[in-house]
Amino acid sequence: MSWTVLTSPQDDRNGYLANTQTSYTVTSVHQQLTLQLASPVIDAHNNLTFYQYTHSSNGTVPSRHVYLQQSSDGRTGWATVATLPASSNNDGDWSTITHAVSNPHGYWRLYAPASLGFPVPAYSNTIHTFRYQTRITGGPSTTHAHKNQSVAFTGHLQQQGYGTWTACANNTVEVLYRPSGSTHAYVMGTARTNGLGAFSTDIKIPGNGTWYLSYQTTSPWSTDSTTTGTLIHLS
Repeated sequence: MSWTVLTSPQDDRNGYLANTQTSYTVTSVHQQLTLQLASPVIDAHNNLTFYQYTHSSNGTVPSRHVYLQQSSDGRTGWATVATLPASSNNDGDWSTITHAVSNPHGYWRLYAPASLGFPVPAYSNTIHTFRYQTRITGGPSTTHAHKNQSVAFTGHLQQQGYGTWTACANNTVEVLYRPSGSTHAYVMGTARTNGLGAFSTDIKIPGNGTWYLSYQTTSPWSTDSTTTGTLIHLS
């Protein structure tokens, strides 16, 4: 972009001064943002940990944050699942990010949209993680019981990779009890899943409280899961 500047003498009575003009060029510099990811790990609690590297040509990151995106195949269907603080390092260092995700298997990347001074969106390389996601369905057969009454706890344990949910066989499910007014839950019994992922066990009810079904994986390829609580009142 070119500009022309016209100057004139401040004192019109000075005839020795003449109007002058000059021109100059202003160049708009487009900044570039570089995003990189490395060493992804997903744990049994659905916590995704990876190393992040952020570098820009002017030492700043627009809005000081980037977006974490996930895709099932690494090519299509990218969806933003979190907004993360951008690494403040601009000297070649990497920062560690840990973020809880709802789906432990898939492909991940960082994204920063175009903004003032950064006319081109930035995308990181793609990383991949895999664990089977697990879920428990079921619970107690009643929400009212007498003290020390045996109540049946039944349900199914399932797992999912990239396809449909399937039975999670030959695994242990714990029955947890949190007494009313307490913040601590106690293991009151266990049940073993059959070939269909089904389980059943009878537990004596000691008092008012909330009950949970929980699966704590022993495999590096699965995640933990716990049901929402069910309150059982003594009557």
